[in-house]
Amino acid sequence: MANRIITINRMYGSNGRKLGKALAKELGIHYYDRELIQIASEKEGIPYEELLKVDEKRASQWRYPLEDPIQMAPQYRFYPMNDMLFQSECEIIRSIAEKEDCIIIGRCANTILKENCSSIFIHAPFESRVQTVAGRLDISEKDAAGLVKKLDKERRSYYEYFTDRKWLGFILEQLLSNALKYTDAGMISVTFRCDPTPHLIIADTGRGIAAADQARLFERGYTGYNGHHDFKASGIGLYLCRKTADSLNIKLHLESEKEKGTQVHLIFPSPDLFFYR
Repeated sequence: MANRIITINRMYGSNGRKLGKALAKELGIHYYDRELIQIASEKEGIPYEELLKVDEKRASQWRYPLEDPIQMAPQYRFYPMNDMLFQSECEIIRSIAEKEDCIIIGRCANTILKENCSSIFIHAPFESRVQTVAGRLDISEKDAAGLVKKLDKERRSYYEYFTDRKWLGFILEQLLSNALKYTDAGMISVTFRCDPTPHLIIADTGRGIAAADQARLFERGYTGYNGHHDFKASGIGLYLCRKTADSLNIKLHLESEKEKGTQVHLIFPSPDLFFYR
């Protein structure tokens, strides 16, 4: 990647956006902040205002992120809108970085692009940030202090959640859930091999997957023959598994035979990636 990409993470109230815009103007390059949400809105067909509500926020494990009918649509019912937005933004950020020089604010862009960017973190003393927020929003410093603490916590939780290697756990949970769902009798096994490369295999002796369905299993919204007989199937789980595996540089490969079972292979690029903290 030959383009010059600068990513900026910032504490709330540290004027990271203002500095990012000024730097983009000085360098004569594009600046992406909430513009990423607008692109995601057009790409996913979800209203901008709804995505804005979950921007740079980790979903609660106890409630849906949106009190809106769109969160209950079949394709989103089992996955928080926060996660869908992050996956979409990952694709958008990589695409932009391939095409042009730019500055990207937040959205874990430094981790998404890894070594292909220059990363900056903007911080400032707490008292200074409280004064900035109080002046910006025309509220008392007491209210501003509470807001700064709240937003700092939200951003930290968001960053840790979406960059933490616990995403491997998400993949395993989805794959094991599918194995349990479609194995009426027999067994499920999980095997880890180190030779020739770190390699995890989840195998079951369940219903198996028809050959005609296998080529499309990782497509968004595709449920196949088994899914047509399972009213809870959304066609999103394996799609997100593939997207998440790609972001972790893990190769996801599936082999299956009807009425004999399925094997899903996770092939890791290095031994370190298996031992998640």
